Amino acid sequence: DFTLKGHQMGGTPHFWMARLDIGRADLDVPKSWNAFIDYKYFEHGSFFGGNGTGAVPDRYLDGVRSFTFGAGYVPRMDLLLEAFYTFDAKGTNKRDTLYGSESFKLGDYTRIQGTYRF
Repeated sequence: DFTLKGHQMGGTPHFWMARLDIGRADLDVPKSWNAFIDYKYFEHGSFFGGNGTGAVPDRYLDGVRSFTFGAGYVPRMDLLLEAFYTFDAKGTNKRDTLYGSESFKLGDYTRIQGTYRF
């Protein structure tokens, strides 16, 4: 069980995300597409996992901010191709590790994936 202590323990960590979408890549509609841009900001301790972003690994969402561009295209029924480009991903504060505290920066990275529905 998780009990939120709130301000008794120094404050409640916050996160927010803004995303703008255009289009809709529908597996049932060949040549359909979508594109998006988003901005994510997660204070340390605000993220529990299961991000659903498809572009940033879970372990880096605890105390990070980043921008992502993404797009999807359905060249034929049941096949979705997607690409994501994340840039300027970096930590909001120093993080504790086994070797002491660290500032981290993921920088820019790309992810390309395909999904086929059987």
